Amino acid sequence: RLNDILIRLFGFSAIFLTFLFLSFAFLISRMKFILGAPNVLVGSLLFFVSVATLGRAGLVGITAWEGMSALVTGVGAGIILVGTTIVGLVILFNTSLEATPVRWDVNGHYYDVIDVSINWDDANTAAESSTFLGMKGHLATITSADENQFIINMLGATDTFHRSWIGGFQASGSSEPNGGWSWVTGEPFIYSNWDTNEPNNYGGGNENALEFVWGTTWNDNNKNWNEQENFIYSYVVEYEGSTSTTTTTITTTTTTTSTTTTTISCANKSPEIAGVSPTKGTYGDEVTISGTDFCDEEGVVVFKRLGKEIEAIDISSWKDDEIVVLMPWGCKAGINKIKVATAYENESNQIPFKFLKPIPHLTGLSIQTGAIGSEVVISGDGFGEEDYGSVIMFGDTEVDFYEWGTDSITVDVPDMFVGKKGRTVSVRVMTRYGTSNSKKFKVLRGQ
Repeated sequence: RLNDILIRLFGFSAIFLTFLFLSFAFLISRMKFILGAPNVLVGSLLFFVSVATLGRAGLVGITAWEGMSALVTGVGAGIILVGTTIVGLVILFNTSLEATPVRWDVNGHYYDVIDVSINWDDANTAAESSTFLGMKGHLATITSADENQFIINMLGATDTFHRSWIGGFQASGSSEPNGGWSWVTGEPFIYSNWDTNEPNNYGGGNENALEFVWGTTWNDNNKNWNEQENFIYSYVVEYEGSTSTTTTTITTTTTTTSTTTTTISCANKSPEIAGVSPTKGTYGDEVTISGTDFCDEEGVVVFKRLGKEIEAIDISSWKDDEIVVLMPWGCKAGINKIKVATAYENESNQIPFKFLKPIPHLTGLSIQTGAIGSEVVISGDGFGEEDYGSVIMFGDTEVDFYEWGTDSITVDVPDMFVGKKGRTVSVRVMTRYGTSNSKKFKVLRGQ
């Protein structure tokens, strides 16, 4: 009965449904089998729909064809469907839609599972020659239960017999089976998730490389195991920041030892603000932010209050432990929170800073008398940057043309009614933060 329904709906194209169902089943089970790759499911689904519609197979194909041909004519529908059929085949046999490295937010590293039958040494070489977004790769090093679980989730295995190399190894000459285990990056080997009765150097077989077994727990295994028995199906790559440099030399002879040189990447550090000096100030004031792990590459400093964030544009200096910036224009008056984001987008804690309103103040005018259109330079301080609140008034007349500076503004005396003896007006400057004191100016009639 089910077969009759499928034939009625999809016609001859129903033959592809078995393939689709199997691909979908493998995909949701996350078993490491090529039929369950995302590109296989997407490509075959697109191919199936295109062929069913192009061939007007079953009720579904006929209905889809009639709808498309009504929109773009029969010829147009045929061209589109031939194209989508070809695209479906390309996707089906291409791995470009397979999962890309996944970011773990806890440390900012990216991880990728590479499905290939390979021995440990070759996996280690391949991982160290890999890059992603400018970051160098290495076999995954697992230093916590949370990181271990994150990778288990990526492997998608629970009780399935699935092996995957990671970046642990046992130095030659170490006491068996527990001695000398290390990570390829030189990180302390302080966390482990060994399977029951592991490590055991089974059969005295020089088991000196680390793998996931059953997809969840760890096992010691011979580095060349895959050359002996084809059971290793993947390896896990971990990508760290681009400034990290890791060089690993590993040998298995009895006369050599492992050496590791590691530079910890600033990309993996979280900045910490210890304090600011001074703790209050106004626009243009110099503020020194002290702390740790700001990195030497310039990032961003933000002042935030009531949901409004203002970025400090003028950064005088940026060091790993100290940043000097000038207070930006546009902050809200009152207690702001200062936050640092490194060039690698790692954000710091927040420290309070009181922003004082920079009220504009006039100190003088370049001339005190002049005709309409005369140029006048207004001197003072606290003018800040020109924005929506920037206004210059001559009496009750707003100036149309001016050149705005932080401590001087050049204007043309605006057009207004002037009597025979001239007109004395008050000149004022207004900003988003307030209105200045005034200076007297006598406007004369033009000639």
